[in-house]
Amino acid sequence: MKENVTRIVEEFLPSLWNISKEMYEHPEPGLQETYASKLLREWLAGQGFSVEQGIHGLPTAFRAVYGSGSPVIGFLCEYDALPEIGHGCGHDLICVISAGAAASLREVVDRTGGTLVVYGTPDEEMTCTKEQLTKEGCFDELDVALMLHPYRSTCCRIKSLGNYPVQYEFFGKKCHATEAGAGGNCINALDAAVLAYNSINQVKQYLDGNIYGIVHKSGTTPSIIPDYASLRYYIRSDEAWKLQKAVDRVNRCAQAAADAVGADLKVTQYLCPIQPLLLVEPLMELFEKNIERLGGQVRLDPGCQISTDAGNVSLRIPTFHGMIGVPGCENLDLHTREFGEQTVQEGGRETTRTGILALAGMAIDLLTEPDLLRAVKDDFARQLQAQSEGKGCTK
Repeated sequence: MKENVTRIVEEFLPSLWNISKEMYEHPEPGLQETYASKLLREWLAGQGFSVEQGIHGLPTAFRAVYGSGSPVIGFLCEYDALPEIGHGCGHDLICVISAGAAASLREVVDRTGGTLVVYGTPDEEMTCTKEQLTKEGCFDELDVALMLHPYRSTCCRIKSLGNYPVQYEFFGKKCHATEAGAGGNCINALDAAVLAYNSINQVKQYLDGNIYGIVHKSGTTPSIIPDYASLRYYIRSDEAWKLQKAVDRVNRCAQAAADAVGADLKVTQYLCPIQPLLLVEPLMELFEKNIERLGGQVRLDPGCQISTDAGNVSLRIPTFHGMIGVPGCENLDLHTREFGEQTVQEGGRETTRTGILALAGMAIDLLTEPDLLRAVKDDFARQLQAQSEGKGCTK
């Protein structure tokens, strides 16, 4: 079965490679990926998929479906570029790997049953639409979601940081500085912000996370007691329960500071929140097995530390987000022009081929081995329970 998939991939690889190069030559930032989305939708429609455009109110998002029944295997596409850098994060490869893997499996699901769903998920870099799509139940139809991200090496046991961007706005009462002091009626919003900042600095040493912030707004002139001040923070951690604990504690610091000064507090997420990836052991083992079958090797890369909105999906359904090495990128960082340039070289083409076959191989195993899919779901449920109990992922 996998040998036949290899033949199919070789037949349509040139067309996918052309799509990838077109995206590289015409990079589009998040939520503006009109051309990239169109290229992928048209290609999938030509492969027999039923394609729906503009899902969940996102014009450049899409859902493409082939087959029927269970299990339902999803493939996540990203295709947004970075402003001024272009495809320095390799999204021009992510999307064609996912689309190609799904399309290569049509004959498989015709024989075994099951459904293939390809999702176009715009703007991973900024608005992180997978967070919205997850909240709105877009992926709830799936048994498993799969994707691969280009990187300097092939690895899957990676460290993923969740990131909670939060803004604290303090509202007081303005007055002239000469009217401040005993008996005055002003409330210094900046005092509340400074008190909160110092309080957060004290407690963050006791939290398992990376917590740093700035004074965002703080008044206009020393002669006026400010009635508005704001702080902005990134709160990061490597497990969902640790992240939530840190967020709750920092929120309490901000509220206590506002109460102490007499100010009002407004708490908002000024950017999308990102959850840490929940790593599912049977899926990682499956990836390693399929890469080895293709003659590759999965490495341990302690320096691989990412944040991705696929983490939000991973807390809803079993998700695999692996990293696949691009020849020529061994010493390059993501989000650089140099990394992007390598994605359209011959090494990028070979990475596309290997990535498609690896994801397709994983999907074949999941479609044809019910015990394997059950093990994936059991491990996922166990880890979710551990997160809810604040224990982390334990064996």
